[in-house]
Amino acid sequence: MAHQAYCSHFQQRFVAGRTVKRERRELPHLMPSPTDAHRSEFSVRCVCGIAYHTNDSHIGRLLPCKCGRQVEILRPPATENTTRNNSTARRAGSSSEPQAKRRRTVRKRRFVPSEFALKFGKAGVWADRANVTSAQWLGRQLQPMFVGSFMERSVAISSWLMLLGTTIAWVLLKFFSEETIPAAIIAYGPRFVALWPLVLLVPVALLFLRRALWLLAITALIIVFPIMGYVVNVESLGSKPPRVPAPGTFRMLTFNVESGNALSYDLAIMLKEEAPDVFTFQECDDKLAGVIKELQGWYSERYGSLCTGSRWKIESTDVMPREEFARISKLGFGGAALVLRTFIQSPHGPLVVVNLHLETARRGLEGLLGSQGIVPDNNPFNKDVNDLSRAVEDDQGTTDNAGRFRKNATIRDAESDRASRWAVSGVGDAPVLIAGDFNLPVESTIFQQYWGKFVDAFETRGNGLGWTKREGRWLRIRIDHILSPKGGLEPQNVVVGPDYRSDHLPLIADYAWPATATVKP
Repeated sequence: MAHQAYCSHFQQRFVAGRTVKRERRELPHLMPSPTDAHRSEFSVRCVCGIAYHTNDSHIGRLLPCKCGRQVEILRPPATENTTRNNSTARRAGSSSEPQAKRRRTVRKRRFVPSEFALKFGKAGVWADRANVTSAQWLGRQLQPMFVGSFMERSVAISSWLMLLGTTIAWVLLKFFSEETIPAAIIAYGPRFVALWPLVLLVPVALLFLRRALWLLAITALIIVFPIMGYVVNVESLGSKPPRVPAPGTFRMLTFNVESGNALSYDLAIMLKEEAPDVFTFQECDDKLAGVIKELQGWYSERYGSLCTGSRWKIESTDVMPREEFARISKLGFGGAALVLRTFIQSPHGPLVVVNLHLETARRGLEGLLGSQGIVPDNNPFNKDVNDLSRAVEDDQGTTDNAGRFRKNATIRDAESDRASRWAVSGVGDAPVLIAGDFNLPVESTIFQQYWGKFVDAFETRGNGLGWTKREGRWLRIRIDHILSPKGGLEPQNVVVGPDYRSDHLPLIADYAWPATATVKP
């Protein structure tokens, strides 16, 4: 009996199977294709874009992705393949399908948060989603480097390399400008040359890969503002200083006159056009000092190559001790440290003006780009020192560039350390102005360490690049500054003056008298 029942059951299954096969042959358009609806292999895709091939035996498991996430293995809906096959049939001209175009639907990828994100609840999931979005965005931006024509890939690679190199230059300038020679070359060299590659890359990007323009735009912003030092102050944007100082203000002018031989003929014109109340000159020779002494209505003092003039009476002066710097200077690595402090009795009370000229980085960079280094210095008062330094090197042997650079940086560091403390010591409550040729750009780590605690007039109220040092066609840099202690005098407007036949330009700033100052009879 059992054998008969088994045979009967097998016969029923055989007859049913033949019936189903006959129905499939007669109605093929009603039956799903076994290769479409019941295939054993399929693909799953992670949110990061990586596709994995699997089969039905792994449905329901979690697949670890290379990006660290886990993907749940689920079979794609059969309708997706059916729709694709139907679309293929319509393109082939099948008459059984409707001619109306169907809208292609894209299935939204399922977001699977990582186990680390789930530990932090909604905040972790949100952060994980943001991370996925950022990775996808970065992938789209990097894609042109590997996909596309040769010119598209070249533009993409060049744009990313330009942005990377500019960022590295910015970091070197900000944190290592006085510690390494490459960073010093950036700090004291012509920085605008970094814009030259953009002149070629921007037109090529417009022709072949416009999506790279945003990379070039960011690169240009980094070069113009942090690297070249372009300053924008909204409060003083577009405003011009008055012809003469406004009531309740006075005007300060500082100028490296490059020996002053040319300015000795134009001094009266400059004082009339710029209308300063106090001026500080550096590299002031005997001829210019004599002309200043003969000015009617002016008081002046001189120390070495420093000359300070004032419309108001000068009560006293003192100078910063520099014996040890003078001894160091004979070795040829630097050590100027000329600082003159003048106590002026103005109608609004006492005023302290510090005139200084610090050592240049040129001596630390000699031999790199010529005998004058990157920042040439034609100071006639340094000629005897330069001759002596060469004689000393002939006797003691030459010094390598790295050693010379480190010694010069150490000396300039010590100069700024002493000058920044001495300038404001022993002056009481009197307002102080520190002006002169610092031979330091504002990006210098030495400047930031010792002079960053003061209020820089141009950084506070100026606009533009503010270049005060010019040398030939290439070198443009701002190394002349007017500073005041925080909480003291506040600058009202700042401007770089016109050319008075020197390798520097005058820096002019108007300051408001303190509110507590009263006009004396």
